[in-house]
Formats: sequence, structure tokens, C-alpha cells
Amino acid sequence: MVIRRSGVALLGLLVGLFLIVASWPYLSYLADSPANGLTGNSIREAVNIFYETSSINQRIFILSQVLLLLIIIVAAFFIVRRFRKKEILSKGDYLIKDGTRRSRTDLDILYEMLKKKKEIDLEDIEGVFRVDPEVALGWAKVFENGDLAEIDYPRFGKPVLRLLEKKKEGEEIIDYAKKKEEVIVKKMLMIVNEKVKGKESGAKKKVTKKKIVHRMKKKR
Repeated sequence: MVIRRSGVALLGLLVGLFLIVASWPYLSYLADSPANGLTGNSIREAVNIFYETSSINQRIFILSQVLLLLIIIVAAFFIVRRFRKKEILSKGDYLIKDGTRRSRTDLDILYEMLKKKKEIDLEDIEGVFRVDPEVALGWAKVFENGDLAEIDYPRFGKPVLRLLEKKKEGEEIIDYAKKKEEVIVKKMLMIVNEKVKGKESGAKKKVTKKKIVHRMKKKR
């Protein structure tokens, strides 16, 4: 799976544009001030002049912009962290395994995630793989039809894809894959036994036929 970083880049671009727009009045004020350039002294002098000459409404406006900027930065931090966490989880744990890079489809990676997590919300599948709800449900049905997982439909929230790995019958634990192999082996043994029995019965018939012919020759 490839998690695109375009969303994170777009978010960073929006934050940068907001910084430019929010600081534009202040930069214009510095440009009109007697001090030339954006040195440390000029910024300090401009702040002092602005504080002395500005009204309460102007100060509240600047303060609200600063608070809004902090909120946006914090929100962007958590959003980027969430995307990076999903990216590290998908690429680091599933695309690169045992030190070798393997070509895997989204279904292969989803099954690896399912084996590790045991159950995954379809909403998470939509978010991690960036697919539509119909596609996520279609993938879940593929696993369900293959007896690899089951879809649970809770009363609240979206469906959950749950792994089918082992089933207890008494004290024995039967793995579904092994169970299928055992059934196939039993069928093959039955076919072989039937062929062996057929050969044995055919051989007995030949022996009996030879005995009858031998007896008839003696009578003559």
C-alpha cells in the first residue's frame, strides 16, 4: 500500500498561506515604519510603537490571530502525526519484510494487517487505503467468501472485518486451512483404496476363472 503524502503537503501549504495572510498587516506596518529592514531592533521598535499607538480592538484582533495560528499548528501536528503513523505501520511492517522488498497488492497488505490486528473497521480500511466505502466492503466480501474473515454488522457504526483463524471443538483446536487439507487427503486415500480394492477383486476373479477352466479340462 502506498500512503500518499499529498494531503500532508497540501495541509502544510495551507498553513503557510495562512501565515502569510495573517502576518500581512504586520509586515505592511513594518514597511511603513521609519525603521528599515526586518532586523531585531526594528522588530522590537515596531512592536513597541504598535503597542503604544494601537487601540484595544487592534490588540484583540492580533491576539485572536495568534491564538488561531497556534490552534492550526497544533491541529496540523496531530493530523500529520496520524498520517505518518499509518504510513510507518503500512510500509514499515508490511511492504518491507525480512529485509527484502516484496511486491504486494492492497489485499495482501490488508490480510497481513488483519492477521496482526484480528479485526479492522471498514472505516479504517477506507482511511488507510484511501478507497471508497464500496471498495472497502468489496474487499471484505472477498475475504469472507474465501473463509478468511467474516463481516460483523454492529447496531452502531460501520461494519467490522474480523479474522477467522481458529475454532475450538471440545479441547481440540482445528485450523481451517489444515482441516481442508485433511479432507482432501482423506478423499485421495479413499480413491486410492477403491482402486486397490478394484484391482484385488479383479485379480480374484481371474484366479477363480482359471480354476474353473482347469476343472473343466480335467473332466474332459
